[in-house]
Amino acid sequence: MINDPLYPPCSGKKLIVVNVDKAGNLQVVITFPYGGSASTVNLYSPAVPGINNIPWDGKDGLGNPVPDGTLINVSVTFLNGLTNLPIWTRKEIQMDTSYPSSGRPILLPRYL
Repeated sequence: MINDPLYPPCSGKKLIVVNVDKAGNLQVVITFPYGGSASTVNLYSPAVPGINNIPWDGKDGLGNPVPDGTLINVSVTFLNGLTNLPIWTRKEIQMDTSYPSSGRPILLPRYL
């Protein structure tokens, strides 16, 4: 978080700054020490190479302002090159795949 006149320390609004070297997606997880469903805020943002600014409204998971002086934990995950790997069960593979047999190949007659 940075000092910015548009985001003063007690305004509730904060700006999380992340620097990356290639395009991708950012996930920011902010956790608070007071537990329950209000203890986590998840922010998602596309990322471009360079500096990325992610605004946070200063509220907890229930929309309540986080009290001044509260210690928070901020975790940033950068995702790049998302890949979809299909997963099959053994039964699906056996049903959808033909396996070669161990028999001799069929010889077709030749026409002259």
